[in-house]
Amino acid sequence: MSCANDNLCQVTVNCPPGKVVTGGGIRSNTLGNGLVLMDTFPASDTSWRANLENDTGVTITITAWAVCANAT
Repeated sequence: MSCANDNLCQVTVNCPPGKVVTGGGIRSNTLGNGLVLMDTFPASDTSWRANLENDTGVTITITAWAVCANAT
């Protein structure tokens, strides 16, 4: 996902059917001043969400993932 400069961006990743989320994370192709991870958390039993603010001066690429396990 792309996140333009001067934006608050949200990314949500879903588990495949029959799986539940047990964790997750986020990374960006840009490090340094102006990139603020606001939070990262389970949005539901089957999805992971991350919110971040991009004030880096450039559009960044965000990669998010969910760690999923069998529901039963």
